[in-house]
Amino acid sequence: MMGDETDGHIPNFKQYSININGIADPHRRESKLNLIQKFIKDHHPDMIHVQETHFQSTLEAHAAFRRIGGTILGITT
Repeated sequence: MMGDETDGHIPNFKQYSININGIADPHRRESKLNLIQKFIKDHHPDMIHVQETHFQSTLEAHAAFRRIGGTILGITT
């Protein structure tokens, strides 16, 4: 059975990489977060790799993405 945890296979999942340059700018953040939320609604990704955020700290990134939900697995600044 494909996807059965006992068969040794990794189940299929959808992952995307998106460039979201400008999200660290408070004046542009809302429109960028709305774009990500629409993307999630339309594509139902299991994982999104977000690039070019330019946040100054992990705390700033967590605060910005908090309203989207999900889990942040790692951040580099």
